[in-house]
Amino acid sequence: MTVRGILKGGLWASLPIHVSEFVRNYFVAEPGPEGSMAFWVAYAIALGILVAYLYAVARPRWGAGPKSALRVGVLVWVLHALLPTAGLVNLGVIEFPAVGMAGSLVEFALAGLIAGKLHTEA
Repeated sequence: MTVRGILKGGLWASLPIHVSEFVRNYFVAEPGPEGSMAFWVAYAIALGILVAYLYAVARPRWGAGPKSALRVGVLVWVLHALLPTAGLVNLGVIEFPAVGMAGSLVEFALAGLIAGKLHTEA
């Protein structure tokens, strides 16, 4: 596990997050508060790096390969998307966005697979 490898894997792993969020926010979802584009780009990169780091940490215990990479992607999705959304649904703030949640699950699964594919021990 090297910092360089985690950063490289994280940057590439952030790509499906960027694409999915862009499509969802600019072409699918109703217009809302956008915030700073720079913030969302940095946020997606941070999530990609988190996926790559967790794959590197989990690899000795779970083994190398796509199964472990998917597990890491789903874990980050649960912590980043599912639990906060469930809390907002429970409070009655929003209705459960099933399509959006399914899309974000796919993006994090892809991020995990990319991070796993690019991971090297050297």
